[in-house]
Amino acid sequence: MKKFLLFLGVICCILARADEVSKNVLTSPIAYRIDSRPIKCAPELTCTSPSLATFYQNRQHAFAWVKNGELTLPGEALVRAIRRAYIDGLDPRAYHVNQINKMVAKLNSGDIAVSLDLELTLTDGLFLYLNNLVYGLQNGKTLYPGWPIASKYVDLQEVAGRIAKTDDIDEILLSIAPKYPGYAMLREKLSDYYRIASKGGWEPIPLGAESLKKGSKGKRVALLQRRLYLSGELSDDDTSGEFDKDLQQAVIKYQKDNGLTEDGVVNKQTLNSLNIPIEKRIRQIALNMDRMRFLPDDRPSRYVQVNIPSYTLEAFENGKLEVFSGVVVGKPNKRTCVLNSQIARAEINPYWNIPPSIVKEILPDIKADPNYLAENGIKVFNVESGGRYTNVDPRGINWEDPSVLNLKFREDPGEDNALGRFKFIFDNKCGIYLHDSIAQAAFDETRRGLSHGCIRIAEVDDFANYLLKPNGWDSNKVSAEVDSKKHQFVKLTTPTQLYVIYLTAWYDVDEGSMQFRDDIYHYDKLSAYPFYLSQD
Repeated sequence: MKKFLLFLGVICCILARADEVSKNVLTSPIAYRIDSRPIKCAPELTCTSPSLATFYQNRQHAFAWVKNGELTLPGEALVRAIRRAYIDGLDPRAYHVNQINKMVAKLNSGDIAVSLDLELTLTDGLFLYLNNLVYGLQNGKTLYPGWPIASKYVDLQEVAGRIAKTDDIDEILLSIAPKYPGYAMLREKLSDYYRIASKGGWEPIPLGAESLKKGSKGKRVALLQRRLYLSGELSDDDTSGEFDKDLQQAVIKYQKDNGLTEDGVVNKQTLNSLNIPIEKRIRQIALNMDRMRFLPDDRPSRYVQVNIPSYTLEAFENGKLEVFSGVVVGKPNKRTCVLNSQIARAEINPYWNIPPSIVKEILPDIKADPNYLAENGIKVFNVESGGRYTNVDPRGINWEDPSVLNLKFREDPGEDNALGRFKFIFDNKCGIYLHDSIAQAAFDETRRGLSHGCIRIAEVDDFANYLLKPNGWDSNKVSAEVDSKKHQFVKLTTPTQLYVIYLTAWYDVDEGSMQFRDDIYHYDKLSAYPFYLSQD
């Protein structure tokens, strides 16, 4: 009997609670509003976030941001966060900032009738903001086919629930923002650039008859001093107009941080870079912050990253940079593709299977010189059914016949082989690979978009040692295999993750400086990324 009475008591409590919840649903203005379709945040504003209804259902339709005709402390913090969404490279207008500002002004003037509209508008803006912050504003797959799209999930309901309980939102936003190195500092630099822009930005430096260098004087030098002071390369706000040693060092730092020739001379190339308006730099930073949202937050213990616009390769192990190297990438009309793959094999003393596009380029030389193929160690093959290669005597080929491009051309291993001593192979749809190069002079250029798409590595010995280390090979073993002149494939014991990315702006944590690079493939220009200029 006692057990029955206890059971009956529990049922009564449950029913009473259900009745209370039911009354709350029936009496809550939020419940009425979100039950309609489409949901109206305000008379002239439709809520678009699919997460809004669930947020209030989880709260039994209780208000989160507005209570008793006032913003709660979390509500005030949320208003500030939406107003400052631009520091994450996002546009506050997309999160209803204009409507929110008008409603907050009405609420502060005593118009409590705006409470429900403001409550729902803030929640809708919050979820739109969180979604863009985590998953990106652009469509990465459409804009950059092959981009290493991150597979990640963030419980936005849980995040919004935490935000509704605190007035310290910034820490929560940073916790779900991209984990790309330097992202947090990039937010700060973007905020700095907005502040400079709000004060008029920097004045362009006119093109003069001569380059500016140590010893130069005049108004152009004064403008240069002011420009470098604003962007942080020059520590003192000196507008004396005298190009001294301090200014020379500031110019060199600027050139280094912008991928220019580091000579301390402001020639036309450096001047063009200095004169890029701050509004364009702001958009460039914001666009690249969005690209970082597509990159994986969690990376394996060993991975390699190639950034196309900076012409660099970095190889990491357990968070430590093991190899840093300059690279040559594809020309603008022979683009290296962005990708996410794994380096699975190394080829030592490789053959070079010459692609048809390059055969087309050397065809005039072959026609002009009967010995061209022999002198360059190139052999010609016909591919028969079953994939079997048979040698073809070049003397019997009609080089005027277009079908010659169906033949296979291969350069033997050797000191003059275009691929050098190493080739590193990974699956990709572009038919590219990493390799050594005999054209070492190319690495001395600042702009190294010179290949047909493959990536040439300057510090290739260090890179080979890094990749083959898990196979038990030390540098002596690697050198011995190369010196043997023997062609061989080596399957990597541990395939190494490879990301080929495209960033034209980032923050270098080690150097402690903002980095910009030229948009060599015009991806920045093609990206329809919104530009927002803060009024703060």
